[in-house]
Amino acid sequence: MDNTKVKRNYAFDFLKVWFIVLIILHHGLVFNKEQLYIAVEVFFIISGYLLYNTYFFKKKTPLVYLYERICRLWPKYIIIFILILIPHLIKGNLGYSKPYSIVWEIFMLQNIGLPGSGGINYPLWYISVLFVGGSLIYTFLFFLGDKKYISYIELIIIFGVYILMYCHNPNTLEQWSYVGSVVYLPFWRGIADMLIGVYISSKYNGHTSNIELLKYLDVVMLILVTIAMFSKLSAYFILVVLTIMLLISSNPSSSLQHLGKNKIIKFLLMHEYTAYLSHALIIDFFMFFEIANKMPKLLYGLLLLISVLLFSVVFDFIFNCIENFIKIVRK
Repeated sequence: MDNTKVKRNYAFDFLKVWFIVLIILHHGLVFNKEQLYIAVEVFFIISGYLLYNTYFFKKKTPLVYLYERICRLWPKYIIIFILILIPHLIKGNLGYSKPYSIVWEIFMLQNIGLPGSGGINYPLWYISVLFVGGSLIYTFLFFLGDKKYISYIELIIIFGVYILMYCHNPNTLEQWSYVGSVVYLPFWRGIADMLIGVYISSKYNGHTSNIELLKYLDVVMLILVTIAMFSKLSAYFILVVLTIMLLISSNPSSSLQHLGKNKIIKFLLMHEYTAYLSHALIIDFFMFFEIANKMPKLLYGLLLLISVLLFSVVFDFIFNCIENFIKIVRK
């Protein structure tokens, strides 16, 4: 990678919007297809890609990186957590495996392998792995990133994790268990995915810009990956195809780059994080009132997506107003 300012990857913006829609529909049981969970791999890999860009171009210290991650992720996270906690308190059933599990979830540590892992806002296992795993990877890069052997270490971890997971269960990537008493598979799965993104960014970012053949291939690959998620193909095979799709999407002239510049995509991307945080809350509300049973699935799916979007827009508006008010008061 050339040591110049990196351009925004609009293809990744489009892919984040596309796959968060699939995740919401999957968790809402609109499309109850087991393979749809693989959509989260996209977010891990893209996060690793962006993490490497932050390391390479901004050279922040690990403590600064950690502090900025906390400031970005935690405020909205904790508010949504409180909102989803209230109904559980009313029902008198928190659903934690251990009394102290709530502490792990409050501090974004619920799925990194600590005793009593898990949380009531179940999709946010991704956030905990992203937060802790991403901070560890950044620290790793900060101290060793200029070493020539670093890429070999990344590849060893990537292949090592997936070989271990395949040996443990060849049918799925979604494994909520330990190997031995140390290796917590969801955490290391996220680490491996993020390292794929780090490797793509460090080795191939911008290196495919003159390959005209790749211009429309990312769209074709996206269609194939999406169809594959509704099939019974091996999850490990889908992950390989998905990784190739993300590699091709780094081509600055690709079709997804142009689609990602669309105003609608830009608007949706503004609320992507809040939508991910809050969609389980909206799904729980729909389940409580049995809305899914009162209408066709596709109509329910559309209503669910609209509801998540409206909640996210309103939440972000109120959050930004409060944030700006606090800034004014501090001045």
